[in-house]
Amino acid sequence: MTATELRPMNLGELLDRTFTLYRSHFVLFVGIMALPQLFAIAANLFTQGIMGPQALMPIGGNAQSSPAAIGAMMGGYVAGMGVMALVYWIVYSVALGATTFAVSEVYLGRRTSVRESYRRMHGRFWRLMDVVFSVLLRLFLVFFLTYMGAGIIAVLVISTTTNLRQGGGTLGVLVAMLSVLAAMGVAFYFAGRLALGYAASIPALLLENLKAREAMKRSLALVKGNRARVFLVLLLTMLITYAAIFIFQGPFLVAMALTSRSGEIPVWISSLSVIAGGLAGAVCAPLMMIGLVLLYYDVRVRREAFDLQHMMAALGQPGASPPAPGVSAPAGPTP
Repeated sequence: MTATELRPMNLGELLDRTFTLYRSHFVLFVGIMALPQLFAIAANLFTQGIMGPQALMPIGGNAQSSPAAIGAMMGGYVAGMGVMALVYWIVYSVALGATTFAVSEVYLGRRTSVRESYRRMHGRFWRLMDVVFSVLLRLFLVFFLTYMGAGIIAVLVISTTTNLRQGGGTLGVLVAMLSVLAAMGVAFYFAGRLALGYAASIPALLLENLKAREAMKRSLALVKGNRARVFLVLLLTMLITYAAIFIFQGPFLVAMALTSRSGEIPVWISSLSVIAGGLAGAVCAPLMMIGLVLLYYDVRVRREAFDLQHMMAALGQPGASPPAPGVSAPAGPTP
């Protein structure tokens, strides 16, 4: 990559460059995303071993099992799943950060490696966690408050219609169901806008060396007017990822369905299904972050003449600070 290739891109060019960058550095990106997927595979295989047919026997029909023992086992299982999910999100977030550095380096014409990309996360871990869990908390609050409001409205409607006339309870239930459906639509709309607005938070945090709150505000400013492009990038990469997982796991899912009719599913089939899903995730997971980082740079080129900043830095002109990852580049005005 040369500095002259830093130019505004339409959606088609952005997607084309995403896949070109992915293909030309396939081993680098898959190597970075292999870490969270290896953890996911190990966690799933461990869960499969714990909750296999023999582990489920106390629930199935062992008369000597007490409700307390069953409750303790299920509680331990739920707690263990919660811990594994938390650890996975942490490892996955770090991998997204390493991918961000890798995309930036190769896009700006520099060399990097899996080890170097992860090494650059040193000193940025807690800020990254702050951004990731702050965004997740905001999305949760949007859903929680929306559904709480819908629940209150539903209760009031049912109570009012039941007291007004005979048979009003049926109307109240209908209105309550419509309220819940409307709440779902409102929640997905606002949560979706919020998620799209924060889509550039990780690139802003890492590539401009910002604090968590600054990175989130920076993302909102950069994504403003570009939500449609962010949505299409995320939608396309998600569709590709799920299609790949289906292709990788499809044969094993069919085999599991066929063997389940004749009795217990063989462990080796379910294990291979888990491994295939993990491999598909490692292969396709980098696409989303590649697209988002390229979109981040595209917006900066359009609004802040980032291509000129990078060119001046490459030529070594006086007063030109290199807009390299980890160094704050001039922000410039945002509309």
